[in-house]
Amino acid sequence: MDYDRIIAVSNDVAIYRHGNKRIKVFIQNNQFINALEETFKTQRVKELTNLNVPKTYSVGLKDNRVEILFDYIEGETLAQKLKSDTSKTREIILQLIDLQNKINGYFNILNCFKSADNSVISPFIGNKPVLCHGDLSLDNVVITPNGEMFVLNWEYAFEGDKRLDFASTYYGLYYDFSKDEAELYLEEYCKANNESKENLLKVCNLVLKDIASQSKGDKKTFLNELLKK
Repeated sequence: MDYDRIIAVSNDVAIYRHGNKRIKVFIQNNQFINALEETFKTQRVKELTNLNVPKTYSVGLKDNRVEILFDYIEGETLAQKLKSDTSKTREIILQLIDLQNKINGYFNILNCFKSADNSVISPFIGNKPVLCHGDLSLDNVVITPNGEMFVLNWEYAFEGDKRLDFASTYYGLYYDFSKDEAELYLEEYCKANNESKENLLKVCNLVLKDIASQSKGDKKTFLNELLKK
């Protein structure tokens, strides 16, 4: 597969756009199993829920690099919306929470399938195990020109306690933006789900070490610093 232009890059993957397709290229070797797991999860969520998820076309190998071919979703991410207009912060956070609650409203989608990528965190603490995205950041939600919301990057998805999904998003907002956005998310999530701040923060503190251990680069450093506080 040829690539038109690069969209994003990290230590582990590079994302390209080619026409109406998005290509995820695993930079490290021996990533076929991870690619197949991500494809499995993405397709099960697409086929067994009413969530908007990009279609997956293939898992292949080019120049000794594994790649997954998805639909490219035209639109603006929630992160881009927030950065362009901070006056809409609360509105965007509420959109994220509403979407997260829809995701957590499903169960028995992955048949308790658990990737090696997220096995560090126990998938079940106490609540009924439900579908969790595992990395529901503002960057992973795209709003199309007609207003549909698509959820990308299901590689960390698992079935477990939804409070683990909250913790992942909470620390993601803390890292990607600031504590203010994370605290607003906490406040509005509690209102929407009849949860107590103390209960959610207790779970966050319990799993921070595990989330930090599976994070990479600057985010790993940032979370490890939080552990020291």
